[in-house]
Amino acid sequence: MKASELKKGMIINDEGALWRVIEMEHNPSGRGRAVYQSVLKGILSGKVINKRFNPTDAVEKADLDSKKVQYLYKDHAGYHFM
Repeated sequence: MKASELKKGMIINDEGALWRVIEMEHNPSGRGRAVYQSVLKGILSGKVINKRFNPTDAVEKADLDSKKVQYLYKDHAGYHFM
């Protein structure tokens, strides 16, 4: 997908990491091409970064499934959900 199609709340795969789009702002430039200024938050790391995209940049949307679950307990094997 193109960077111009990014929306707040989407999850993308950028440079091998998953990022949630926190903010997306279109900044038109008077003397050149417009850019998209975004604020991304890492899904695993929690790190927040600012990144600029050109409107034609290719961005990979993450293919994720979500389910509503209930946390049960944690033991030596890991976390258990129902």
